[in-house]
Amino acid sequence: MRVGLVGFMASLVMLLAVQVPAFAEFSSQKWDTVPDELFKDLSIPLDASPAQLYQAVAKRYKDDYNEGKYAQYWEPIPMDMYFAPTLYYKPPNLDMEVHRGQCIQCHKGVTHGWVEFWQKSVHANLNEIRNLPATDVRAYKKGIIKEVENNLRSQGLLKKDEKLKEVSCIDCHMGVGKYKGNHGKDLHLPDRATCGQCHVRQFAEAESEKDVWRTWRKIILPVPGR
Repeated sequence: MRVGLVGFMASLVMLLAVQVPAFAEFSSQKWDTVPDELFKDLSIPLDASPAQLYQAVAKRYKDDYNEGKYAQYWEPIPMDMYFAPTLYYKPPNLDMEVHRGQCIQCHKGVTHGWVEFWQKSVHANLNEIRNLPATDVRAYKKGIIKEVENNLRSQGLLKKDEKLKEVSCIDCHMGVGKYKGNHGKDLHLPDRATCGQCHVRQFAEAESEKDVWRTWRKIILPVPGR
């Protein structure tokens, strides 16, 4: 039995070694870490702009984001509003206009810990990262900031040559670059697509797992007649 299992695993490894180029092709273009399968499935070019890539991935993500065909047989628990905020989160019933600076002012007394986490994060201290010496272990984040800025410029959310000043509460909970909004109508918990608006590459990488899995499934678990 043991020999049979070892033989099976060896055969599987050999099979995958032969098939790897077929299902894990990577583009030589600027999205070199995103498998080509995603671009093929979305019918967009390998050299798509950040705006094109984000819009295509976000549309498919939101189209797939539903309760499923068995939704009538179960009901969400309170924690689901955090796991699936787009489906279940309801903002507090506060019909009031708030602006960017007020988030911190109020939440220091309401959710002090969250404010502390943000104030110590990269989002609140972009210039600190920009000024790091190349020898600092965090210096690689400079490149991430530049990529995020290019993503936002491509989407018309940042002017040419303009630098991103900060990523504040309102950017993630109401909309990137927003100055004000209604606390009861515009507030939302961020989902993967929200983060992906700035981090387009990472969003596409994560969503590409769907496309790679489809190819894996065809190779390892072929369906008769297909």
